[in-house]
Amino acid sequence: MGVIDKSSLRLAFRDKRSGKGWFEFYRQPCVVCGHTGNCMIFEDEKTVVCTRQASDTIFSKSNVSYVHRLDGEVKLTGKTNAHTTRDKFDDHILSHFFNELMKDSTTKIKPEHIEHFADKRGITEDTIAIRGYCSYPDKPWETAKNVLGAFGNHESFLKGSQGIPGFYQDKYNKWTMVRHNGILIPYRDRYNQVIGFQIRNDNPPNIVAVDALNYKGLNAKVKQPNLVQVFDDGEIIAELEMTIGEKLEFKSGNKKGYIQLKKGQRYVWFSSANKQSGAGAGGMNNPLPVHVSVPTPELQQNNALVNEFKDSDQYGVAIKSKAVWISEGALKADLAIDHIVKAFANEIEEVGKVMLAVPGVNTWRRILPLLEEMGVERINVAFDMDAAQNEDVQKHFVEMVQYLREKYEVYIALWPLEQAKGIDDCLSLAIKPTLRKVQN
Repeated sequence: MGVIDKSSLRLAFRDKRSGKGWFEFYRQPCVVCGHTGNCMIFEDEKTVVCTRQASDTIFSKSNVSYVHRLDGEVKLTGKTNAHTTRDKFDDHILSHFFNELMKDSTTKIKPEHIEHFADKRGITEDTIAIRGYCSYPDKPWETAKNVLGAFGNHESFLKGSQGIPGFYQDKYNKWTMVRHNGILIPYRDRYNQVIGFQIRNDNPPNIVAVDALNYKGLNAKVKQPNLVQVFDDGEIIAELEMTIGEKLEFKSGNKKGYIQLKKGQRYVWFSSANKQSGAGAGGMNNPLPVHVSVPTPELQQNNALVNEFKDSDQYGVAIKSKAVWISEGALKADLAIDHIVKAFANEIEEVGKVMLAVPGVNTWRRILPLLEEMGVERINVAFDMDAAQNEDVQKHFVEMVQYLREKYEVYIALWPLEQAKGIDDCLSLAIKPTLRKVQN
């Protein structure tokens, strides 16, 4: 079927049974669905796990993905990072370190980030402090030292099978954090524990996707923002400026492949997967977190309660609610829920004032245990209105609604797409969404 250069993949995790790795298509399109990101190929060169194209075999239900066996082999060439990613610590342990990270002086919110929140989001400094938004540190090694404290020199901590996403050991075996430039957005569970972060990149770099299945040796890299160098077996064959979304085909004899310039990701997970002693934000045994968002005044009260439970075996007071909202992304959920309590003030007990934010529509199954634990009876689905225009997203959206309506009252939040993409934008424009009930 062709050749894939491992430099266009990244190690997702290693199978503990075989020692072989799963590699994510993060710059090169998946050989099954043609998209970059999330899909993986196994080192046996015969198995692909695709998050978009269904098959008869499900690989994971928490992050819906399907197993595809290839008719022919896809050869993997080149070197890759050999570090084995560790499982992350349990949530109550992660919460301890992540709270220290938010309190550390090196992550104090920067003026430009305060300005962004105020001008673009309408968020006050008080809300920033309560929500725990903070700036990514300029000197991550100093922050790592402050946050890990005595644990950083603890032998069992260093050599254990679990780690903290975002933290790793450098070549000198000193603890540090991955480098970023942006805002840390906390993900909280229903006990108000901070169990993960997304990073909103200030200036996400553009990336170039390379389809080299039928062009052995084709590769490319970007000189930011849009100067692309194209290589054939390491030799430069082209250097050109490209526009976002532009796709170019390259041929040489019977070889054919293409490159495409794409926007870099604005939001990325705080993760140190494939780093020495690092841990991923999610994994097979401990998936990506679901964010539980409540109105800012209630969060302030919950923050005070967490301090009361700091020295006890309890994590905090569990949030319960008969009605919840579902959307994508922690920051969107935080912004929306504060508006919801105002827009639906006369019916707030009926519609609910808790929002669950999943990492993506295809991970909706991650909320199922939460729904039971919280005693939910009604769900308001509030994903971006352009979901119906994306076939991949639409498929997961329909599947989710069909499943949920069998057990819960389900309402779809609707608003004019031409006026707002997401529910946070909709509500910030003082547009009250229409809630349409889904019939069983």
